Amino acid sequence: STLVAYFLVSIQRYIDINKKYLKIKINKKYIISSIFIGIIICLCYYINNFILNIISVIVVLIYGIIINYNSLNVIKKLLLKKLKGVNI
Repeated sequence: STLVAYFLVSIQRYIDINKKYLKIKINKKYIISSIFIGIIICLCYYINNFILNIISVIVVLIYGIIINYNSLNVIKKLLLKKLKGVNI
């Protein structure tokens, strides 16, 4: 129920922001793949199989890294830049 509530709130916010402030472009491929991953995670949770739960956590971690790869690279570069400036 929480997943459905978050999904509905995100749709409402998307519509509200597009009407009032600016147009947001959303990649449909990411939306569809996120919904697909969410459904798989819910199914694995309700099946309640330990091995499936471990596999689903691994899949979600890999998916999160792939989706956020550009952001992770920016954070990595900023951290490396900060660390190079620090003398130990």
